[in-house]
Amino acid sequence: MNSPSLPLARTVAALAAIAVASAVLPQTPAGLGTQSLTAQEPAPSPSAALLRRLAASADAFRNGQPVFVVASEVYPHDVIDVYADREAAFRAADSAGIDFHLYGPFVTPQDAGLPLIVLGCYKDDITTRYVCPPIMGGGQDPVFRMEEVDSLRITFFSNLRGPISIGMVRPPSSMIFTLDAFDRFIAPYYLHLFGPEYVVQMREQMMEYVRRGLGIR
Repeated sequence: MNSPSLPLARTVAALAAIAVASAVLPQTPAGLGTQSLTAQEPAPSPSAALLRRLAASADAFRNGQPVFVVASEVYPHDVIDVYADREAAFRAADSAGIDFHLYGPFVTPQDAGLPLIVLGCYKDDITTRYVCPPIMGGGQDPVFRMEEVDSLRITFFSNLRGPISIGMVRPPSSMIFTLDAFDRFIAPYYLHLFGPEYVVQMREQMMEYVRRGLGIR
């Protein structure tokens, strides 16, 4: 059987993560490309909500190669990881518990034939423009092939507390720094994936995180 391809080529780049989740639904029959924890027991047919989450996870790997997603059949369908190797995915699903299964393979084509990249671009809140620093050459420009990036560290320079750093092993596709950015960009994405109740819970948890960080009761 050929690997199902998510139709990313037709999506607008700025909305790809959301658009692919919608586009995959009518083109992926229930149960297509799923594997169980054992060869004897087929994995349950994925629900529409699970398909959206599988599509969102697979969309992070736009390398034209098949990937396997290990996820829970139980809402909100937690994803353990995405694997290029089927056997590694089987082992992860087996150790994760009875609710977790291997789904795939999924193939996401490269963006315009380019390798997966990390950009040092940002949205300017005042002008609402998306800004990328000028390319100066010399190997110091903020454009990286994903395989070049070992880890990521963001450092905030506070006038009161000095530098505070946040480290990440895998570079995220995006980061937000304000609550209004959560409301405008993150909330609509998770609303599409999981529905309003989930987003309300996410925002409540974020507000609790902010209050604890600021020492507000």
